[in-house]
Amino acid sequence: ILKQIFSLFYGSDNLAEFDTWCNYKEILKKYKLLVIDRDISNFDKAVKNPYAKELKQQITIKISPSTIEYFKQESVETGIPYQTLINMYLDECVREKRKLKIEWV
Repeated sequence: ILKQIFSLFYGSDNLAEFDTWCNYKEILKKYKLLVIDRDISNFDKAVKNPYAKELKQQITIKISPSTIEYFKQESVETGIPYQTLINMYLDECVREKRKLKIEWV
């Protein structure tokens, strides 16, 4: 699994409520917080998010308990949420164009 580096970009207008986030102390321990000073009264120069098409889509899938347990254990070892690890693994499969070896019994 690829190791990803993650920084959190945060608008200065939201900084006052950052301590209301769930597990905000853990976030500060694990990630670099970059605060961006922004004038929220003027969006004339706003740029459309170029990554918007890459945003994740929430779905519901059935995953075997042993698979979930495997990724939860990996999560404990890496400090990365298990859902993120599953997504990272699937992204890697797509990039490498891996094919499933399906054998019907």
